Amino acid sequence: MNLMNMGGPMPDGSRAQDFWVDVSDFVCASGAELSQASSLFKWGVSGKLCLTKTSLVMLPYEGVMLEIVKKLASHLRNTILGPYADMAEALEKLGLYPKGPAVLDKLMVWPLVALDEDAQSKELSFLGIRGGAQLIIKVNGEAYYFNMATQGRAAAGFACAQEFRDHINRLRPR
Repeated sequence: MNLMNMGGPMPDGSRAQDFWVDVSDFVCASGAELSQASSLFKWGVSGKLCLTKTSLVMLPYEGVMLEIVKKLASHLRNTILGPYADMAEALEKLGLYPKGPAVLDKLMVWPLVALDEDAQSKELSFLGIRGGAQLIIKVNGEAYYFNMATQGRAAAGFACAQEFRDHINRLRPR
């Protein structure tokens, strides 16, 4: 088994929580801000959004964001995972490997089998200037919005919202 760290440094110099996955399961990654997912997220949670063949994983940036996610972990575990709420078992089934047991309370996982419908993306613009986009997924009737780069604006080696959408829709079990 050949493992890679999905976390680590980001182009802006921030650092995402370390998390290991089999190289053959990794699809793409990008910096993202999770927002507007229920009343809990009136502000955004920034991190690295990673797509594997079976799930979306949000690795929060280290520091204050990591502490916020730890406080939301139990709610998120039940809301996002639903019937997959036993994190350790679900992560193992998804082919994801935490660096240590504490990591399980510091990340968010959306199994692709739990998505209610195909992922969507919406380009954002301000006064006609485009530059950002939202990746939108729905799980258990709840919409999750990931603000990220749009096509042609993503940093080298990172995916844009439209690429995530296309990969998710291709991988999502029907």
